[in-house]
Amino acid sequence: MKDHTGQNIAECVTEVLEEWKVNPQNLVAATTDNGSNVVSAFGILELLHISCFGHNLDLGVKKALTDTARCVQRALSRCHSVVSVFSRSWKTRDLKEKQRQLDLPQHKLRQDVSTHWGSTYQMVARILEQQQAICAVLADDRKTWNNMPTDEEISTLEIVKECLLFDRCISSRKGSNCILNLLHSCTSEN
Repeated sequence: MKDHTGQNIAECVTEVLEEWKVNPQNLVAATTDNGSNVVSAFGILELLHISCFGHNLDLGVKKALTDTARCVQRALSRCHSVVSVFSRSWKTRDLKEKQRQLDLPQHKLRQDVSTHWGSTYQMVARILEQQQAICAVLADDRKTWNNMPTDEEISTLEIVKECLLFDRCISSRKGSNCILNLLHSCTSEN
């Protein structure tokens, strides 16, 4: 596997275009993420590069989450701790049993990944969905009970989840309301 340099990406794109019998002269532009290697590749190919709106929106939301109030950072940090606890096989087994007892979907918890769009939303949504089972398992073990999300963190996560729904946040009116609710929630804590 080659390094992901601009030159290597340009060569790969050229090969794919040839394989698909697409004449590069017929292309107007390419829409991609903003990685310098990708931008470089399309510069080498002499194709107009247009930044992907979805990617830029995702970057903006993630930046807002990292730069925002401590309550959001604390709630997301708690999510990471919870996912970490349940990454151990015996805890996963306990979670599945509690899900069965509580008649919840038997879904695994999800960790967010900085390079995967929407993964923070998926992590938060899954923790909220499985909140009862998670708390039941954590409460049974004195070594892990301190990882249980507080009521305040759950409230914050519910608002964060709404903010991360891209289709709702694309509309500036709904997106603005979502952000204002989040800021109000965090500032009322202080």
